[in-house]
Amino acid sequence: MKLGFYFIHVAITVMMISIINMVSLVVWAHVFFSKITKGQDQQQKQGQGQGQAFSSSFWSATTLITQNDTDRGRHVGDPLIIPLLKPKVVWLMSFPNSGNSFTTQMVRMHTNHFTATNYGDEHIGENGTSVPIHHDPIYANGPFLSESITKARNIGNLVLTKTHCGGRCSRCGPETYMETLESFQAACLTARRGNSLDGKVITFEKVQYNESLVHGAIHIMRDPFDNIVSRFHLIQKVNKKLGDTKFEKTFPNNVHGFRKWCNYMDKLYLNSEEKLLNGQIFDVFQSIPCHSDFYRYIQWHNLALQVTQVMDIPSIVAYYEDYGHDFNVVKDRILSFIDLKDEGYRNVTFASGKNYRNYFTDNERGAVQRLFHLLASEQTIEKIARYFLK
Repeated sequence: MKLGFYFIHVAITVMMISIINMVSLVVWAHVFFSKITKGQDQQQKQGQGQGQAFSSSFWSATTLITQNDTDRGRHVGDPLIIPLLKPKVVWLMSFPNSGNSFTTQMVRMHTNHFTATNYGDEHIGENGTSVPIHHDPIYANGPFLSESITKARNIGNLVLTKTHCGGRCSRCGPETYMETLESFQAACLTARRGNSLDGKVITFEKVQYNESLVHGAIHIMRDPFDNIVSRFHLIQKVNKKLGDTKFEKTFPNNVHGFRKWCNYMDKLYLNSEEKLLNGQIFDVFQSIPCHSDFYRYIQWHNLALQVTQVMDIPSIVAYYEDYGHDFNVVKDRILSFIDLKDEGYRNVTFASGKNYRNYFTDNERGAVQRLFHLLASEQTIEKIARYFLK
């Protein structure tokens, strides 16, 4: 009997200790979360006082929506929580005019998440500076937000970031466009940052962020013939924007204008190309319109594939044309890679670009294929093979 009372006494004692510990835990949790709530309230008041969704040019942990977003059920003054974890960068690597702009737009519209860019002049914040993706000083040199924070989007742990790396100039000789693996990788990490002391006068400088921020890459490829002609169209648009009306008159937007432009560019750097390039390559150049652009295209893809290997980061290849016939497959693969889901926020429609193979003769297309076999790495040939099976 005494033994039974002893065990009952012990059980009651253990139960009382457990209750005391539980009460202590609840009290501690209440105090802890009260402090967090108080801090967030203070940040929200600061945001209201500033009339914008960020402090200085950086993100805050808790901010306020400054633009109605009724599609998501959010309104001005609602809190928008920015992850405290430092985001990781996933490069969206592309030779210019390969689908980078469409891909970043697709990610923003389908997921309501921000994308980033190495080119801080694409979006300037209200205070006249480029806006980093996080407030930590390690992000001061980029990447930068590609659109205004007033869009009230979220920012994920993996942020898709536009980079064109190096060796992509359109009006330059081989001494400028020839790249090494080291110079190309440095260019992938190089950003263009906008600075302003008074919020009005903006200056831009080249800066470089740490490669430790980069945790993956999506490599976009496009038919080389379509890509090179699209580059010509971009040059036309840039000149038109600058008010140069003579350019389009001299090089009209058709096959004749393209070939005239190629003839002009092919002669411009002929002497330096003969001095700096392998004899076989130079010989093949003579049969290819805009031959230096094809060189840049091949070199670019060679080095982009090598960089991701050297950096030992996961990567995938996406093909621009696949958006036209397998849109959802491409979209879902990209979103899965950056750990995002399609929330059906706003869908985008892909408008397939024109096919420009008829801008080249059969002999010229054959010469381009020979140039690939002379210049391209085994990896590049494997990835690009689909474009020479037509």
